[in-house]
Amino acid sequence: MYSPKPHNRTFHASHERQLFGSQRLAPSRTAFLLLLAVGCSGTADDSARDTDGHQESGTDSAAPEVCEGTLGEAILELDCDNNGIEDAASIEAGHTKDTNFDGIPDICQAPDEAVYYGRENYVSYRPGHLPFVLLAPHGGSLVPDEIPARQGGTHVQDIYTYELTVAVSDALFSETGLRPHVVACHLDRSRLDCNRDLPEAAEDNPYAQQAWEEFHGFIDEAKANANAVFGQALVVDIHGMTRDRIEIGTLISGSQWLVGDSRLDHEAYAASSSLRHLSEQSERSFSSLNRGSLSLGAEFNARGHEAIPSPQSPDPGTDEDGNAMAFFDGGYNTSRHGSRHGGQSDAIQLEHPYSLRSSEQVRADYAADLSDSLIAFYEEMSGMTVAHPTGIRLEALDPILSESGNPGLLRAYRNGDISEELVVPLRITGQALLSTDLDISEELRFEENQGHVDLNLWAQDDALVEGPETFTIQIESQGDFQILGAPPEFWVADDESPHMWVASVAPEPDEGVSSTVILARDFCDTKEDFVVDLTGEITEEDFAEMPPEMISFEAGSGQVEWDISPHLDEQFEGAESLQINASKTTAELQSEATWSGWVRDSDLPAELIRWWDFSHLSSPHLDRASLSPLLLLPESAPPLPESNPNSSPAHWLAFDGVDDVALFENFPSESGSFWSIEFEFRARPEATNDYHYLWSHGSVGYRSSLNIYLTSNGTLRTGLRGEEDTWDYTLLDVGEALLDGEWHHYRLEIDWDSHTATVFLDGRLEKEESVGIGGYERRDHVFLGGRSDLRDSRHFWGDLADVKFAEF
Repeated sequence: MYSPKPHNRTFHASHERQLFGSQRLAPSRTAFLLLLAVGCSGTADDSARDTDGHQESGTDSAAPEVCEGTLGEAILELDCDNNGIEDAASIEAGHTKDTNFDGIPDICQAPDEAVYYGRENYVSYRPGHLPFVLLAPHGGSLVPDEIPARQGGTHVQDIYTYELTVAVSDALFSETGLRPHVVACHLDRSRLDCNRDLPEAAEDNPYAQQAWEEFHGFIDEAKANANAVFGQALVVDIHGMTRDRIEIGTLISGSQWLVGDSRLDHEAYAASSSLRHLSEQSERSFSSLNRGSLSLGAEFNARGHEAIPSPQSPDPGTDEDGNAMAFFDGGYNTSRHGSRHGGQSDAIQLEHPYSLRSSEQVRADYAADLSDSLIAFYEEMSGMTVAHPTGIRLEALDPILSESGNPGLLRAYRNGDISEELVVPLRITGQALLSTDLDISEELRFEENQGHVDLNLWAQDDALVEGPETFTIQIESQGDFQILGAPPEFWVADDESPHMWVASVAPEPDEGVSSTVILARDFCDTKEDFVVDLTGEITEEDFAEMPPEMISFEAGSGQVEWDISPHLDEQFEGAESLQINASKTTAELQSEATWSGWVRDSDLPAELIRWWDFSHLSSPHLDRASLSPLLLLPESAPPLPESNPNSSPAHWLAFDGVDDVALFENFPSESGSFWSIEFEFRARPEATNDYHYLWSHGSVGYRSSLNIYLTSNGTLRTGLRGEEDTWDYTLLDVGEALLDGEWHHYRLEIDWDSHTATVFLDGRLEKEESVGIGGYERRDHVFLGGRSDLRDSRHFWGDLADVKFAEF
């Protein structure tokens, strides 16, 4: 039987009908307070349908009244930008802009000519109607006295890149009738570098810092704008350089492009890229997306431009030593605003030769090519058509329908051009059938200038015991509009077979903390008893007090709650699995609700940030300190946990030395006062790779990099470089040969205040040196079992256990 997910219901659809009758809601910015029935007293609208030809189900005295989840107060609000604040209040408070004063946030319907400026016009944002966000961080020329020249970094202006960005915006408008979002920095690069992190970009000048914050705030707003309409965005960071080609930076390095396509299709490359979301969305392989026949580089090639990567130039080439030639793989903007660390906004950095930006005519000609290339590439890889002037998105505002008469509610949003009447055909698919289970209109009708429309969804009482049934509503065909977002899902509460579910467990279970479990049901006419059972790694001894085995819904109550209180057991064990089972069995009914999660271990030291002991064999990625995920790749055959209860360690993760790698993303972004990294490892004596990487963060030798690995002869190397260190890769070497098939314990301690790093092996202090000057900043994922550039001859063949990272 399908078990519906818990829903946070924003309002009760029947009360919406009571307030507004059968009229559709016109676009309004007013929030209406809707009082939901407390208990199941049953207003007329709760127990019956309206008078539009629907039969009243409340006349059947045997039909239970509808609970449909948590009861109480809720707000019916118009929140088209999904920021959690009703639009009228958001506009009034200044959280969102409404330049044309029509009551609709610009983020949902951006005026064509609106331009926003930061303080002193140092940065600007022009909203658009396309999923593209164009950036011009290095094309400014303002040199105000209040911001002195930066002492460090690069000062060279990317000449005419702002003008090129404007030309590309004009070309996209000419091609589609719509504009992209454009965010620009108008300060000269000697005053502010908007493609660097804040300390390097602004050098502590408060006016430069504010402009930097405004620049990236505008980008965040533009991405939110595009995501509200299209469900995704592509940030295009426009730069200039001296090499005579176009370079497409996606955080994949020049040396990484040297590998063959089969290797490039290893999922870790996509996970490291600023096009991570687009790669997951596209049906094409990562190599095809980046340098195949329909890639962005291929589109440039077709229009007479050399681009890297592309079918014509798949990589930047090599020098006489076989090393990759210089290549811009993307900077701060690409990393921060792309999807490497999650989200639905991808990013690319485009580096352009001067020959493509030297004059107004040259820029206009090339901008037309870039516009066409960008549209063709993004439509192919995302599956959307970007040029539609109107977008339609469906949302389940009330996802539960009841056979006894309570409707669900579908809301359709229309973005872009809403000036004309529009009829949108609908298609219903799933377990519940339109012919026998549902009574739903098969079309939506938008009136002129109507930005959203609501549709009540009715269920038919079929007198069958079938349990809850699900269905989705899709737009039947695509006309003069773009279909945005995923089809919403609904479910039908069966009055012959009441259903229950775990609505919430809050706060997250933790030792020494009491959490409240809320169990909800979809009908509440009678008292019901059910049995509660707690299973998982956690046992009865872990609780200060066990909940009673039998708990009851009272008649008229749609929910019941009880507390669970794991106690502090003074055991260093990490998060433990917990499953809550609630069940009821009678001759007429079988119903079950379950919740699975983890109980945090409050006995762990507060400074322990990450800990993988690999003891939970069904969840080898589980971080028992913070529950942060560890991504195991390749997906087809990832490194797997192995165990031997009679050995020490008892559990480990086995790497094959070929392509196995594990990565985690939530590495601290800056150094604290003191770090410790430790793990146990066992290397295969027969391993033949050039190097065997245990821990890798950042390119070897680069600022803020830490690489721990065995050399080809088995000696242990810790390559640590802070932000201001000179580079000495042998400084922390341990000379003992360790390709011996034996377990060894490694520990690295870094005192960032005294700039001291200490290496311990098997409990012995091996090296202590001065290193770590200038602190440390995260710029990449942390890789276990392979080097961060995924070089195929750098994988580890052996086992890792008990990986810990602590920050004091």
